[in-house]
Amino acid sequence: MAYPVDQRDSVVALAELPTPTAGAGEPTLLANEDTLQIAYYVYGGDDAVALVVFSGLEAHYFGPPHVDAVDRHPLHSRGVDIYGAFEVHDSSWIRELRQISGRRIEGRHFIITFHDITFECIARGFTTSIHRKNPTEVIRSTGARSV
Repeated sequence: MAYPVDQRDSVVALAELPTPTAGAGEPTLLANEDTLQIAYYVYGGDDAVALVVFSGLEAHYFGPPHVDAVDRHPLHSRGVDIYGAFEVHDSSWIRELRQISGRRIEGRHFIITFHDITFECIARGFTTSIHRKNPTEVIRSTGARSV
């Protein structure tokens, strides 16, 4: 994620989001302009899959860094690490989007780190549920109703 970070950004672990499994969590996304769903295998969950539905979506990112490069994430020194869920308070990304869009961006900055990829979004809130299907099946079975 390429946004400038300054001294105002602070990162906290977010216990309300299920922790991704170590290894291939197989994160799968479905999004429209207001809602995003991400499904992934949960740590210690015996093949349990978390479905997190973010509402009031403003922006999202799904890409590097992966587990071997997480120390290059702009917020690693503030607490972003492998296999975790985080919230960024006083986010530079939100402040940058406000400046670019010329409008008030409402939302919170969330980060979930997986083995091979990092997910970030700005959304107003989220809900979670646990399922017993693989992530793709969870998205297929819930996506048409929710997004």
